[in-house]
Amino acid sequence: MLTAASTDLKTIDLTNVPKAPFIHNQAVSDRLPTVLTVAGSDSSGGAGIEADLKTITSHKCYGLTCINSLTAQNTIGVNDSFQIPFEFLIKILDANFKDIDIDVIKTGMLTVDCILALKETILKYGYSNPLVIDPVMVSTSGYELTAQKNIKLLIEELFPYVTLITPNFIEATTILSIVDTDFESEENKANYYKNFKANTVDDIFGMCFKLSKFTKVKNVLLKGGHIPWKDENNNDSYITDVLYQSDSGKFSLFKSNFSNSQNTHGTGCTLASSIASNLAKKLSLVDAIGNAINYVQNGITHSGNIGHGHGPLNHCYAISRKDLEFDFDESFIKIPFEKGEFLQYLINHPSIKDVWNDYIHHKFIHKVADLSLPKSHFLNFLKQDSCYLLNYARVHSLASSIAPDISSIEMEAQILLECTTEVDKHTAKLAKLGISAEELSLTKMNQACQNYNNYLMNIGKNEGDWLEINIALAPCLHGYKYASIFGQSIFKGIIENDDKSQLFNFWLQEYTSEEYLQACTRGDKIINDHCFNQDGYISLKKLEKLIKIFKDVTELEIKFWDEFL
Repeated sequence: MLTAASTDLKTIDLTNVPKAPFIHNQAVSDRLPTVLTVAGSDSSGGAGIEADLKTITSHKCYGLTCINSLTAQNTIGVNDSFQIPFEFLIKILDANFKDIDIDVIKTGMLTVDCILALKETILKYGYSNPLVIDPVMVSTSGYELTAQKNIKLLIEELFPYVTLITPNFIEATTILSIVDTDFESEENKANYYKNFKANTVDDIFGMCFKLSKFTKVKNVLLKGGHIPWKDENNNDSYITDVLYQSDSGKFSLFKSNFSNSQNTHGTGCTLASSIASNLAKKLSLVDAIGNAINYVQNGITHSGNIGHGHGPLNHCYAISRKDLEFDFDESFIKIPFEKGEFLQYLINHPSIKDVWNDYIHHKFIHKVADLSLPKSHFLNFLKQDSCYLLNYARVHSLASSIAPDISSIEMEAQILLECTTEVDKHTAKLAKLGISAEELSLTKMNQACQNYNNYLMNIGKNEGDWLEINIALAPCLHGYKYASIFGQSIFKGIIENDDKSQLFNFWLQEYTSEEYLQACTRGDKIINDHCFNQDGYISLKKLEKLIKIFKDVTELEIKFWDEFL
């Protein structure tokens, strides 16, 4: 019998390996945005459900599925398909809807049974969140995936519930040949759309308008990959994707470079899934589409050659990336506070005020002040706080790399020096309390600390600009001052020969020291000097985002202190 002692055993210890940051935009909640994809399966992995799930995952969302058709296919073509019966589709959809809150539904290739099953489910569960329909008809290799009769049924049964349709040029002309009522005869209409060519962007605008008018769909994205525009040398140069929003009557034109690549298998599925994921993350429709087009374009650019036909794009070219803003047609408002009072505005905002009060009057502060908190709990807090301080410094170093001007860079450099001093002081303090630097280096973050740090790193690396990073760091900086003032006001007092009362008193006094108050003043100046433009206006969208970040981090501070009660 072999034993560990008698074999050449090598142990790989992963217990102290730093955890990879868990990054998504729902930082306080432990729930990922959810996207249900209802489509066919592509056995080669480049399109259909498989492409959808890769896309949804790369957008840091959670993907659910309802497969309505199995296909035997590869990059060269589709060999055969098998349809899932209506009764089983109902079971799949019921199972998903009964258990999981679905933020967005995205559809691809749909069978007759699936169209009917999805409509029944939408009505049964009162689903009213976004529905993105990619009216897939033909695969990249030329295989007919959806018959015209199915398209008619799709228009009749599901279009009334749709948020956005994403037809390409061929799909758009097919739909118009069904719904356009401006013709004297069906024959004239069929011939017109069979031979229709888009010669100008205005032709595309007209198609979008008609699609919305005759189908009653509010938002239409007509994809331009099949109709690239020529340059002066008659070479395919660029493509335009056009969004029409009927509620506002506005058109948005997305211009991107034409890619003469064979690796376009699944681009339509990927684009629609990317849009759906972005909507699940609460991006505006324009931003959702702009980021999705950028994602697909880069996926094609970074694709490798897989298979011998139309290969797939690279869905995983950039798992960590920042969502860009394309929706520049936004409202600006006069700042709703006096200049220099942004922090007070945030603290007293209706969505933050109660949370902030819970934070600065936390039960942890009460227990420190009345000396009822066990010393061991406080030492554990100090160890976790050391882990947090290191990350706090890292986030400020990220902020310095994107600071808007030289004075801001200098300010970040000063903050980093102070962070270094603070870490050294923290380490020395813990050493006096019997916790060595070695023990401190082996301290693992608890879950609350990990979640908090992951949120800050996500803002720093992926989600935020310089102002947003500093807003994310503000609740810690200023909250400790306010909590300290409150704690001192109810402090029980130092007890003679009681080291715990002296320790707790010293900790409370630290955050109202002259040095700390100067740091708070500087932090206040940072956010006040950069939260509005020179005319005293701020983007409403930006203000809402800053409010959300401040509230998120305040809630994370509360959860951090909860761990030590």
